[in-house]
Amino acid sequence: MGKWIDRAVLVTLTTVGLYILFLQAFGSVYAAAGLSFACTLMIVRRRSHRGARYLLTRMQAETILQKLAYGDDGEAHSRIARLTGCSEEELVYLAKHPTASVGMSDVFGAWKSNRDKPRLIIASPCYADSRARAFAKTLREPSVEIADAARLIPQLRKHGLDGLQSDRLSARLSRMKKFFSDAPSRRPWPKNLLTGLFLLFLYLISGNILYLIASMVMLLLAGAGIRSQA
Repeated sequence: MGKWIDRAVLVTLTTVGLYILFLQAFGSVYAAAGLSFACTLMIVRRRSHRGARYLLTRMQAETILQKLAYGDDGEAHSRIARLTGCSEEELVYLAKHPTASVGMSDVFGAWKSNRDKPRLIIASPCYADSRARAFAKTLREPSVEIADAARLIPQLRKHGLDGLQSDRLSARLSRMKKFFSDAPSRRPWPKNLLTGLFLLFLYLISGNILYLIASMVMLLLAGAGIRSQA
């Protein structure tokens, strides 16, 4: 419920901001209302379509499973537990090569060693064969589920592993930081200064708020360029 409220507030603020911007730019209430509504609708639709798609490709998900197989077993155990939404006590991680398979003997051994648990999830970065799947369905006290590659890959594609999104966000932020830090050197500061003053002049004679925004950006880049050479 909280997420829906946050989204509604964000959509409302976006619409109001666009309305004010278009109203200053065109001076027409009807044009500002129509354009702000259309832009907000496009943004919402784009975000909904993006959320409906998988975040990762199948190859990327398989690569993550391979890294888990070659990495630390304890870390793989905790990460897969969070991915499947179960507790770490309920999960038994079988460290197998991705080209191997989970067989009946693996399922029986894990089940027999964990009879004290109310539920058991056997996870592995490889695929389970059909006999192991059928055998797992017959076991009771505890009941057994298999979280093999066939189950983990779709979940990885939808949700990723813990830290994956933060890594992507950090990479994007670092690229943005590099872009803005390198921006003053891409264009000499005198040109940015002249462009900013010209845009400011256009704002003064037209009153168009877009010229003012562009002018502030160019003057900011000019100031950053002067500071970098100081």
